[in-house]
Amino acid sequence: MLKALVPLIFGIFLSVSASAGGFTVSSDCLKRLVQGENRMKVSLPAVALKRLAKAFADKNMSLQEDPVALLVDYSRSSKEKRAFIVDFKACDVLSEDYVAHGGAYILKGKTFIDGDRNGDGKLDSCKNRKGSSKYMTRPGLYVTRGCHQSGKNWSKVYGDCEGIKLWGLEKSNADAFNAGVVLHELKEMKQNDSIKVMGQGCPAFPTGRLKKLVRYGLDNQTLVYVHAPQC
Repeated sequence: MLKALVPLIFGIFLSVSASAGGFTVSSDCLKRLVQGENRMKVSLPAVALKRLAKAFADKNMSLQEDPVALLVDYSRSSKEKRAFIVDFKACDVLSEDYVAHGGAYILKGKTFIDGDRNGDGKLDSCKNRKGSSKYMTRPGLYVTRGCHQSGKNWSKVYGDCEGIKLWGLEKSNADAFNAGVVLHELKEMKQNDSIKVMGQGCPAFPTGRLKKLVRYGLDNQTLVYVHAPQC
């Protein structure tokens, strides 16, 4: 079925290229990433790849030299690995990890799970019952902005930093920086195929995993795309 859809999917890529320091991502590379032709053998969503390609092509974007991005695919269940480091120069997926979505909070002594109201591990909504994005996942494109010190006794991901700041680039996530939405680790996150805990809007990784991803330059001026088509 996927092979039959490939010609249709890649019609959207014909005029899209991406550049970082003079580097261009070909439509053939994007096609291979959708088909799962990478070391992780994971098929990535075409819409998300297109969005990242456009961002790399924007000459006004100040990014790290290497065309590497973090793609968080919330169309997948929390039981699956759904955070991927994508190297567009090598046309490869370098890592895959479990990551939490938002939507769990306590208000006036009552617990809400607005991100996954039926408890099946899939993100259902990016708005809480009052129609706000508070405590919720914010989809869209971000760029990382360095060290975050939480004061919440999170594990260190590099130096004295307990997280990586995120600057939202779209209307859907424009409040993320001021709301304290960051990449961080969470000890409650398990490294297995169970349904994971929900957070309050931050993409949270199992302990030790985000620390390993920093070596790809993820801590500063790196693109992050939160893909949540249901939102």
